[in-house]
Amino acid sequence: MERGPVTPGRFAIVAGALGAVLAVSCLAGICAGSTGLSAIVSREPGASGILWDLRLPRVLLGALVGAGLCAAGASLQCVLRNPLADPFILGVSGGAAFGAVLVIVSGGGSLSAGAGAFAGALATMMIVYGGGAYGANVGPHGLLLTGVVVNALMGAAVTFLTLMADFTRSREAHLWLMGQMRSPSPAEMILPAAGVLAGCAYMWSLSKQLNVVHLGEDEAASIGVDAAGLSVRVFVATSFVTAAIISLAGPIGFVGFLVPHIVRTLLGADMRLLLPASSLAGASFVVLADAFGRSAMPPNEIPVGIITALCGAPAFLWLLRRREVYR
Repeated sequence: MERGPVTPGRFAIVAGALGAVLAVSCLAGICAGSTGLSAIVSREPGASGILWDLRLPRVLLGALVGAGLCAAGASLQCVLRNPLADPFILGVSGGAAFGAVLVIVSGGGSLSAGAGAFAGALATMMIVYGGGAYGANVGPHGLLLTGVVVNALMGAAVTFLTLMADFTRSREAHLWLMGQMRSPSPAEMILPAAGVLAGCAYMWSLSKQLNVVHLGEDEAASIGVDAAGLSVRVFVATSFVTAAIISLAGPIGFVGFLVPHIVRTLLGADMRLLLPASSLAGASFVVLADAFGRSAMPPNEIPVGIITALCGAPAFLWLLRRREVYR
């Protein structure tokens, strides 16, 4: 696939190819684990439960997480004109972690941690915005730095909570913080999934304006696009999507940075194609990372957050060393 104008034919080819990759990735995710596909599709007692209650919900969750994080990452990289931007550096990750760990160490358990994570993420988002990055007229980069500071403060609070908790609850909190996939019930998944999909659709609807904004605020203003207002809308949408994802799967980093950057390198920076392509590629990436984590060291599992960090951290450092600018 090469760079070029976003025609309907090119869009269909890219979407079809990445959709096929996602389908294969989902099949691999269903097959991964100590129980093979032949046993799952057999008529043995309990076999259907492995497919419908464990494997399929987990694969769908992985696809949702990857798609949402990559749509958020691509949008943030565009408005900040920085290929190193990631949904987790706006403070949302730290707030979600604090909310979830507070619930866990209070005895709520990891299943209830999702509600705490969502509440913490949204509260942190309001603190970051209301705390005045824009009120101080420091622009999007100031908002980014505010998020970094809030993440650091929340990280210290999380460390304090885990130190004060007993061993069992502290270990449960640490597992959640690693980005541990699970198999949510339909009732648990339906509202966060609707929020993620709505947020992704909204960001895609802004793709033409985003194409203008990434050229610079002066160019955007010359054709009537409010770059600052668009940035705020993107920050709110990406924070909401990230909060919904963290409430289901815990903090999973580097996906929103790594995949959109690779897709942009291959397909170009036109957001009309970059956003859906990044979402499809990110869905495949997280599903495959989770499948690898379940298969690499049976019967133990490697949390998917560890795998994504091992893939994304070296790429982040390499890009930082090159000091590459967004274009």
